[in-house]
Amino acid sequence: MNHYTVLSLQFFNKFEGKDLYPDIGSPMWWKWLITGVLFAVSVVVAFLTLFKQLSGPLAGLSVVVMGVFEIIFLKANEAIDLYKYKQENQRFRLRGKNVLAGLHAAQSKELQQMLSIPPSEFLCVAQEISDLQRQKNESAGPQTGWLRSIYTSTAKERLMAIILGALAVIASLVIPTVDKETFIELSMSLAFWGDIAYLCLWACFFHFGLYSLKAVWLMLRGKALKWFLRFGWSQASAKKVALNYFVNALVQHHCPTTPQRKRYRPYPNCVDNLS
Repeated sequence: MNHYTVLSLQFFNKFEGKDLYPDIGSPMWWKWLITGVLFAVSVVVAFLTLFKQLSGPLAGLSVVVMGVFEIIFLKANEAIDLYKYKQENQRFRLRGKNVLAGLHAAQSKELQQMLSIPPSEFLCVAQEISDLQRQKNESAGPQTGWLRSIYTSTAKERLMAIILGALAVIASLVIPTVDKETFIELSMSLAFWGDIAYLCLWACFFHFGLYSLKAVWLMLRGKALKWFLRFGWSQASAKKVALNYFVNALVQHHCPTTPQRKRYRPYPNCVDNLS
């Protein structure tokens, strides 16, 4: 496993190293940082403005400002990506219009030199690394953490069963104490169903908002780990990023061998019979 970890770090630094990006003191990074902070602040201000006032000139102005800062931030990202593309062209001597195909060819060539195997065996190495990672996780024992003590994805069904059971118990205790006529009037009123719809709307907003925050957190965490890895941070989480990058490259550049079809030849006795 350590052998593949070293190879994955070398492969990552060659194709995603910090020398392919501008220096830390470059104006590109300062522009990216300032516009990123302004864009984040504009998103928060726009959200608070829309939450307090759904219509009006102030709400529209906050959305327009957020859009302007988003465009500027995307332009700053594009400038950094263009700088990286130029560095890749110089390092790997990419030519032609299809630069991405040339980069894939350079990655495939590097993998062949590092592993001393043809592209038809890349998938075997990727499968071996995946098996080693799974075996390492299984032999490491149970993982603990404050997030796992609050919620895990495997406990979703149990939590739903507990919540539904608690609601059933509350309903069985409350309904007998309420007069039937009062309960019928309450269920027939529009205000009651309006409150239910309002609660469902907020529940959907909280659900999708939570998943959006999780997606943003995973994206930021992945980018941060890549930059920590570029600066030589050799913790287990950063090494896992390099291994995943290495495995993805192996799977992407795997080239299966095409079986050679033999030319059909009739049996000699069949030929004699026909003649």
